[in-house]
Amino acid sequence: MDATTFPISLTWHMIFSVLACVFFLVQYVRTKKSYQLLLAIGIPASLCIYIQPENSSLFYAVGTFEAVLLIGAVVFAFIERSHRKQEIADTQPLPEEATAADEPKTKDTPPSEDAQSEVTQSEDSPTEVNNEETK
Repeated sequence: MDATTFPISLTWHMIFSVLACVFFLVQYVRTKKSYQLLLAIGIPASLCIYIQPENSSLFYAVGTFEAVLLIGAVVFAFIERSHRKQEIADTQPLPEEATAADEPKTKDTPPSEDAQSEVTQSEDSPTEVNNEETK
């Protein structure tokens, strides 16, 4: 194998592969995104070329395997992005629900029955101070 295949030595390639594998495994455990697991498998798999450097069949097999994993990682990334956008859209309230919840209550609106019952309960107990009466 010549220097054009990997311009770094085997030692550095192993170090970078192990670090990348650990990084993607940690990210997969943290975020549960499957493309990160594919990358955690694919990066150290590139070291298989060093098993028999003179075997061109192994070289092309590893290259094909790496290409399939990278295409799979891209596909899974797009699929998971669309699922995430759908989940976000499902959790957002409808526009009429959002405007009803965001409207501030004014003093002109009559208090609800629950608020009126709280007022009568607080008038009965001498230790509680009703905030509406002090305003």
